[in-house]
Amino acid sequence: MRGFFDLLARNGTRSLPLALYTGAVSAEEDIALRAAGIVKRGPLARTFECGAGDAGCLREVRGFDDDVARGDERPRADGTYVAVCSQTPHVCDAIDVPVEGLAQVTIHRAPLARAVVEALAITPARQTHHKAPPARDDEPLLLGDLPHEARDVYLLLHPRADLELRLVARARDPRRALFLVPTALGVDPALFALHGHDAEVQLARLDDRLLVRGESIVATPQLRAVPKRTRPKTIPRILPTDARPLPPLERWNLLRMSLVDGETILLTIGDKSSRRTYVDMGLAAKSNRAPLKAWRVLVAILESEGDFVWHPFGTYLAVAQEITALRRCLKSALGLDDDPFEPLVEGVGWRPRFVAKSAPPRDKLRGR
Repeated sequence: MRGFFDLLARNGTRSLPLALYTGAVSAEEDIALRAAGIVKRGPLARTFECGAGDAGCLREVRGFDDDVARGDERPRADGTYVAVCSQTPHVCDAIDVPVEGLAQVTIHRAPLARAVVEALAITPARQTHHKAPPARDDEPLLLGDLPHEARDVYLLLHPRADLELRLVARARDPRRALFLVPTALGVDPALFALHGHDAEVQLARLDDRLLVRGESIVATPQLRAVPKRTRPKTIPRILPTDARPLPPLERWNLLRMSLVDGETILLTIGDKSSRRTYVDMGLAAKSNRAPLKAWRVLVAILESEGDFVWHPFGTYLAVAQEITALRRCLKSALGLDDDPFEPLVEGVGWRPRFVAKSAPPRDKLRGR
């Protein structure tokens, strides 16, 4: 269905020439789309390409009778209309246009949303009488949630230039989300990498998620890459400096994290403290146990005591990706699912919810 979704990304849910549509979809896809009510016969076009003058110049189609204005759009008896140049003075001659040349189809959003919900096994969202669905393609439409992931799913047919800010803003919500766009058209490729399958807010393409099989719209099988079997390398184990257990962490602001050195931090909850290396925190490369870039970001956060300056680490998208990896590792290491970072504020950057210190207290230097 890549041709259809490309057409959808470029034109949105509106009427478009029948010839343009049939050139983008297969016969099987056309049957499936019409059966689902996504594509229906549209009104006859009121304009016709001029073929002369400036790009986008159109001829005005004349010959419609009063019945058309009332919605009864029956073709004329002779099956032809007249297309007149809309420029003044005219730059092209008037021509006769057969009814087939004015035929259109209309793409409907509501049936498309229902087809996506059914194919991807989404639990439909309840629509309340006081909150109507958005009427524009550039506004996200809540489809429902993925029950096995506890994730809200949104349909966004025409992403705007502020998509990145929209995704960052949605990350402040404690509930995870998935945004579905037709194709990669008009979307920064880095956003798909940043908001992949492990992200709190995911971004995915409909042309990767749906296909037509047996004249029905179904989900694309998600293949799992099987790693190539290789002889395991002998990796020297870095033993933790201090493996003392810590009490359960109830809130991030009850944790004090202090920097001991470039490879070690000290975690303190209440009167209990324990040292952890970057390996213990899950921030080591699997191949050679070298510290990941996300560890260096954590060190910078502690060195600045929470006043983190991200510009030295690269672009905003690159740093946001490292923050996402760091957020995931901190949640896993401390056993707390809440976000360890404050909601992102434009112009301020990322601020930790835990207490960040550039050095441990004197009475904790020896792990007491």
